[in-house]
Amino acid sequence: TKPNATGYANYEECGGSLLNKDWVITAAHCCQPIPEGGHADISYGGTNINTLPFNTTSSKIVYHPQYNPATFAYDFCLMKLTDPAQQSDTVRYATLATSYPPAGTKAIVTGWGLTNGTDNNSDPANLQTAELTIIDRTTCALELLSVGGQVHNYQLCTQNKDKSFCSNGTQTLIEYGGTDYKHMPFNTTQSKVVIHPQFNLAKLSHDFCLIKLNDTVPQSSTVRYATLATSYPPVGSKAIVTGWGKTNGTDDNSFAQNLQVAELTVIDRATCARAWAPLNTTIKGDHICTYRRDQSFCQGDSGGPMTVNGQLVGVVSFVEGGCPLGGIPNVFGFVPDVRSWIEATINPKQSTNCNVPASN
Repeated sequence: TKPNATGYANYEECGGSLLNKDWVITAAHCCQPIPEGGHADISYGGTNINTLPFNTTSSKIVYHPQYNPATFAYDFCLMKLTDPAQQSDTVRYATLATSYPPAGTKAIVTGWGLTNGTDNNSDPANLQTAELTIIDRTTCALELLSVGGQVHNYQLCTQNKDKSFCSNGTQTLIEYGGTDYKHMPFNTTQSKVVIHPQFNLAKLSHDFCLIKLNDTVPQSSTVRYATLATSYPPVGSKAIVTGWGKTNGTDDNSFAQNLQVAELTVIDRATCARAWAPLNTTIKGDHICTYRRDQSFCQGDSGGPMTVNGQLVGVVSFVEGGCPLGGIPNVFGFVPDVRSWIEATINPKQSTNCNVPASN
């Protein structure tokens, strides 16, 4: 099958596969930015994304009924084409598999996504191919355990140390200014994404990303800028975490529509490191930890704020999958450790390197 480049209202570019002359299957998160009543522009039939010979639009968009945008559960979307796509030398319909392939099976992934996940200018003009290896769900789940990930029967995993699929570097919709995530009053898109140069996905170290907005965001009664902390707060300090993530880590239907608040307690890194050591996870100087037996952040809260005394101390990073009752401390990216990088990035002419974060 030949995936088709599918452009969505300048918000997202994704691949897809033709099922027959009328329908394309793609990821639901690719369809999500399309406004109600809108459509996708769909191009196909070639390998150069800039000169694809056939073009049409979507006349109907159908999400999987169990799709959850916060967890990417059942991340499937069907698009009906306005004009039928006929098979030819360069256009073929997909044959759908009926079972999970044996572990070790060769998997072929094609697309026009980034060839370097840290470089938004690395999207290729010509179709790329990656040869990956199928792994079983148990192995996949163990790999994802340290980041609070879970693997379900609607998901399939592959692995290759030097190859992967990647995002396409196009714009992401950002909404803000309210507490009901389905009715946010303001939105914009990003003009630039800057990943911390020492970010390591496998170790979840330096888990920070800065997003520059296309539109300026003024402060108001519902919008406030963060004040960055400069040091590790005293052990025992009250930490406030907010987000729309799961309220039950074992229930994919427990995502909150209204903003939730958890009051946690700051703990020292040594205690945190001992708790995570059996899970082969190392706690370092770019981390800060909290613990409370009956509250925590959870899947869907990633990237959100952790504040102490009104200052931004942490960015939600990873948690054990049974949150909030897993018994393992929450781990955040420690903002004071990267404050000079933040300031140099967002205010390059005003920044200094004078801050030295306190160690704990």
